[in-house]
Amino acid sequence: MTRRALYIVALAVIATSQLAARDAVNVTSCINNDTLSTIKIIEPAALSLRVAREGETLQHQGISDLVAEEDAHSDQSNQLTNRVAGYRVQVFSDNNQRTAKSEARSKETKIKEAFPDLGTYIVYNSPFWRLKVGDFKTQIEAESVADEIKSRFPSFAREVRVIRDRVNSRH
Repeated sequence: MTRRALYIVALAVIATSQLAARDAVNVTSCINNDTLSTIKIIEPAALSLRVAREGETLQHQGISDLVAEEDAHSDQSNQLTNRVAGYRVQVFSDNNQRTAKSEARSKETKIKEAFPDLGTYIVYNSPFWRLKVGDFKTQIEAESVADEIKSRFPSFAREVRVIRDRVNSRH
Protein backbone atom coordinates (compact mmCIF):
# COMPACT_ATOMS: atom_id res chain seq x y z
CA MET A 1 0.00 0.00 0.00
CA THR A 2 1.10 3.53 -0.60
CA ARG A 3 1.56 6.04 2.18
CA ARG A 4 -1.57 7.88 1.10
CA ALA A 5 -3.69 4.72 1.24
CA LEU A 6 -2.32 3.90 4.72
CA TYR A 7 -3.12 7.43 5.85
CA ILE A 8 -6.71 7.13 4.59
CA VAL A 9 -7.14 3.75 6.32
CA ALA A 10 -5.75 5.20 9.56
CA LEU A 11 -8.18 8.12 9.40
CA ALA A 12 -11.07 5.74 8.80
CA VAL A 13 -10.06 3.63 11.81
CA ILE A 14 -9.77 6.69 14.04
CA ALA A 15 -13.14 8.06 12.87
CA THR A 16 -14.81 4.69 13.40
CA SER A 17 -13.35 4.32 16.90
CA GLN A 18 -14.51 7.83 17.81
CA LEU A 19 -17.98 6.99 16.51
CA ALA A 20 -17.98 3.80 18.58
CA ALA A 21 -16.97 5.65 21.72
CA ARG A 22 -19.55 8.41 21.21
CA ASP A 23 -22.53 6.24 20.29
CA ALA A 24 -21.69 3.19 22.43
CA VAL A 25 -21.43 0.72 19.58
CA ASN A 26 -19.00 -2.08 18.97
CA VAL A 27 -17.19 -2.08 15.65
CA THR A 28 -15.54 -5.29 14.55
CA SER A 29 -13.67 -5.87 11.33
CA CYS A 30 -13.76 -9.26 9.70
CA ILE A 31 -11.37 -10.05 6.86
CA ASN A 32 -12.34 -12.64 4.27
CA ASN A 33 -9.12 -14.51 3.47
CA ASP A 34 -10.34 -15.63 0.05
CA THR A 35 -10.97 -12.17 -1.40
CA LEU A 36 -9.02 -10.06 1.12
CA SER A 37 -12.07 -7.86 1.60
CA THR A 38 -12.99 -6.32 4.94
CA ILE A 39 -16.46 -6.38 6.43
CA LYS A 40 -17.28 -4.04 9.29
CA ILE A 41 -19.81 -5.25 11.81
CA ILE A 42 -21.37 -2.39 13.77
CA GLU A 43 -23.65 -3.37 16.63
CA PRO A 44 -25.00 -1.63 19.74
CA ALA A 45 -22.89 -2.23 22.83
CA ALA A 46 -26.03 -3.21 24.75
CA LEU A 47 -26.53 -6.13 22.37
CA SER A 48 -23.01 -7.40 22.98
CA LEU A 49 -23.55 -7.22 26.74
CA ARG A 50 -26.91 -9.00 26.55
CA VAL A 51 -25.51 -11.81 24.42
CA ALA A 52 -22.48 -12.15 26.68
CA ARG A 53 -24.77 -12.33 29.76
CA GLU A 54 -26.68 -15.19 28.18
CA GLY A 55 -23.47 -17.19 28.12
CA GLU A 56 -22.85 -17.00 24.41
CA THR A 57 -19.48 -16.00 23.07
CA LEU A 58 -19.33 -13.39 20.36
CA GLN A 59 -17.08 -14.75 17.72
CA HIS A 60 -16.78 -13.25 14.29
CA GLN A 61 -15.76 -15.81 11.71
CA GLY A 62 -14.88 -15.73 8.04
CA ILE A 63 -17.66 -15.42 5.47
CA SER A 64 -17.48 -19.08 4.45
CA ASP A 65 -17.87 -20.14 8.09
CA LEU A 66 -20.90 -17.88 8.53
CA VAL A 67 -22.56 -19.31 5.43
CA ALA A 68 -21.87 -22.88 6.57
CA GLU A 69 -23.28 -22.09 10.02
CA GLU A 70 -26.41 -20.54 8.48
CA ASP A 71 -26.97 -23.65 6.35
CA ALA A 72 -26.54 -25.89 9.39
CA HIS A 73 -29.17 -23.97 11.35
CA SER A 74 -31.66 -23.89 8.49
CA ASP A 75 -32.23 -27.66 8.55
CA GLN A 76 -35.58 -28.30 10.22
CA SER A 77 -34.78 -31.86 11.24
CA ASN A 78 -31.75 -33.97 11.94
CA GLN A 79 -32.90 -36.25 9.11
CA LEU A 80 -32.44 -33.52 6.51
CA THR A 81 -29.03 -33.85 4.98
CA ASN A 82 -28.82 -31.43 2.08
CA ARG A 83 -30.70 -29.55 -0.59
CA VAL A 84 -30.91 -30.90 -4.11
CA ALA A 85 -32.59 -29.87 -7.34
CA GLY A 86 -36.22 -30.93 -7.39
CA TYR A 87 -39.79 -29.67 -7.55
CA ARG A 88 -42.33 -28.00 -5.30
CA VAL A 89 -45.94 -27.01 -5.74
CA GLN A 90 -46.42 -23.25 -5.52
CA VAL A 91 -49.86 -22.61 -4.05
CA PHE A 92 -49.73 -18.84 -3.55
CA SER A 93 -47.78 -15.84 -4.81
CA ASP A 94 -48.67 -12.18 -4.23
CA ASN A 95 -46.95 -8.84 -3.78
CA ASN A 96 -49.69 -6.94 -1.92
CA GLN A 97 -47.85 -5.60 1.14
CA ARG A 98 -50.96 -5.44 3.29
CA THR A 99 -52.45 -8.89 2.76
CA ALA A 100 -49.96 -11.25 1.14
CA LYS A 101 -48.22 -12.50 4.29
CA SER A 102 -51.42 -13.23 6.20
CA GLU A 103 -53.02 -14.84 3.15
CA ALA A 104 -49.98 -17.09 2.68
CA ARG A 105 -50.20 -18.15 6.33
CA SER A 106 -53.93 -18.85 6.19
CA LYS A 107 -53.48 -20.98 3.07
CA GLU A 108 -50.56 -22.73 4.74
CA THR A 109 -52.80 -23.68 7.67
CA LYS A 110 -55.43 -25.13 5.33
CA ILE A 111 -52.83 -27.09 3.36
CA LYS A 112 -51.25 -28.48 6.57
CA GLU A 113 -54.66 -29.65 7.80
CA ALA A 114 -55.44 -31.41 4.51
CA PHE A 115 -51.91 -32.74 3.82
CA PRO A 116 -50.08 -33.08 7.18
CA ASP A 117 -47.26 -35.16 5.67
CA LEU A 118 -46.19 -32.45 3.20
CA GLY A 119 -43.75 -29.73 4.20
CA THR A 120 -44.92 -26.15 3.66
CA TYR A 121 -42.60 -23.21 3.04
CA ILE A 122 -43.54 -19.54 3.17
CA VAL A 123 -40.88 -17.58 1.31
CA TYR A 124 -40.47 -13.81 1.02
CA ASN A 125 -38.49 -12.81 -2.04
CA SER A 126 -39.06 -9.08 -2.36
CA PRO A 127 -41.70 -8.02 -3.24
CA PHE A 128 -43.43 -11.44 -3.38
CA TRP A 129 -44.75 -13.69 -0.62
CA ARG A 130 -44.97 -17.29 -1.83
CA LEU A 131 -46.31 -20.51 -0.34
CA LYS A 132 -44.60 -23.65 -1.60
CA VAL A 133 -45.51 -27.21 -0.71
CA GLY A 134 -43.56 -30.47 -0.70
CA ASP A 135 -40.12 -31.79 -1.57
CA PHE A 136 -40.38 -33.83 -4.77
CA LYS A 137 -37.60 -35.44 -6.79
CA THR A 138 -39.64 -35.68 -9.99
CA GLN A 139 -42.04 -33.39 -11.77
CA ILE A 140 -44.60 -36.20 -12.02
CA GLU A 141 -44.79 -36.53 -8.22
CA ALA A 142 -45.25 -32.78 -7.87
CA GLU A 143 -47.93 -32.66 -10.57
CA SER A 144 -49.96 -35.42 -8.88
CA VAL A 145 -49.92 -33.50 -5.57
CA ALA A 146 -50.78 -30.28 -7.44
CA ASP A 147 -53.84 -32.04 -8.90
CA GLU A 148 -54.86 -33.23 -5.41
CA ILE A 149 -54.55 -29.69 -4.06
CA LYS A 150 -56.60 -28.31 -6.95
CA SER A 151 -59.35 -30.88 -6.39
CA ARG A 152 -59.38 -30.37 -2.58
CA PHE A 153 -59.19 -26.55 -2.82
CA PRO A 154 -60.84 -25.32 -6.04
CA SER A 155 -60.38 -21.69 -4.98
CA PHE A 156 -56.58 -22.21 -5.03
CA ALA A 157 -56.58 -23.87 -8.47
CA ARG A 158 -55.82 -20.69 -10.43
CA GLU A 159 -52.50 -20.18 -8.62
CA VAL A 160 -51.33 -23.77 -8.14
CA ARG A 161 -48.35 -24.67 -10.32
CA VAL A 162 -45.32 -26.93 -10.21
CA ILE A 163 -41.97 -25.13 -9.96
CA ARG A 164 -38.33 -26.15 -9.96
CA ASP A 165 -36.68 -25.45 -6.61
CA ARG A 166 -33.98 -26.61 -4.24
CA VAL A 167 -35.65 -29.23 -2.07
CA ASN A 168 -34.70 -31.02 1.12
CA SER A 169 -33.26 -34.49 0.61
CA ARG A 170 -33.88 -37.16 3.26
CA HIS A 171 -31.84 -40.27 3.95
